[in-house]
Amino acid sequence: MKRRFSWTWMLVVMVVVLVSGCGGNGGGKKNYRVGLLSGVGTFDSVFDGFKAKLGELGYVEGENITYMFEAADGDTDKMAQIVQQFVKDDVDLILTTTTGAAKVALQATEGTGIAVLFTMVTEPVEAGLVESIKAPGGNVTGINRPDSAYFGKRVEFLTQMAPQVKRLGVFYDPDYSTAASSLPPIREVTTLLGVELVEVQVKSPDDISAELSKLDQVTDLGIDAIQMMPDLVNNNSFKAIVDFANAHKLPVIGHTLGQTKQGALFSYADDSFQTGEMAATLAHKIFEGANPGELPVETSGLFLTVNMKAAQTVGLEIPDSILQVAGDILY
Repeated sequence: MKRRFSWTWMLVVMVVVLVSGCGGNGGGKKNYRVGLLSGVGTFDSVFDGFKAKLGELGYVEGENITYMFEAADGDTDKMAQIVQQFVKDDVDLILTTTTGAAKVALQATEGTGIAVLFTMVTEPVEAGLVESIKAPGGNVTGINRPDSAYFGKRVEFLTQMAPQVKRLGVFYDPDYSTAASSLPPIREVTTLLGVELVEVQVKSPDDISAELSKLDQVTDLGIDAIQMMPDLVNNNSFKAIVDFANAHKLPVIGHTLGQTKQGALFSYADDSFQTGEMAATLAHKIFEGANPGELPVETSGLFLTVNMKAAQTVGLEIPDSILQVAGDILY
């Protein structure tokens, strides 16, 4: 009886030890260190969703996980400095927003074993971030934005909301890969719908300011609406563009949900917060021992968001057919 009691007691102790070492933070490690690199502030709600979901999964900030947030504001050199510091701090994982930030993080972490999770990236294979969607390879995986065909779908929504639009203006940086890859579906759909696409190449916010100033001097603007493009020049010029558009009663297609909240007529895009939640699920798997390069890249969903105040500003009445399919309506 005494021997049986001893073995039973030892078994209980072993179970307790095993259970305490296999909790929600994975692998028994007490504190994970995560570097959060914001490529541009537009997508910062990714980090809110990321933290919220990890909290649900048992990661408590200050107890078993530490976050180090740094913003690069579109500055590639600053991105490099931030990531280099993350590497020196020996973080376990780096979460990034934007293609540029992901590329910098991959370069800096090569050979370190630090996992990189990217978000807000379009076509990661073409961008050189991963070998394939199913098997990313190396130390990286992440959340892919949907195929660029949705840029054309935005034009369809625009013509349903504003059928008088016959000329669509886009300012874009030709050297920014995401902007260049988004143009073909826009060209295809504008051609099909009989809308003239007015393309203006720009390299800086100053270029956009100069173009807007030129338009202010003419009677016929030559455009009836503006579509925001996925590059840093557009991101850093959003206020100037939407202010100009409002002054001339031009609807603006937002590239992100954030831009719609800030005054664009609508956006058909992924939800940054939800994207962060998806990234958190991948991070949890990595913390539990999964190889990031073997975790397939996931794809975020698309949601139509309409800004009714912006519609009123440019003199549009949004049809019920649009409101019925909108994921969110802002007043």
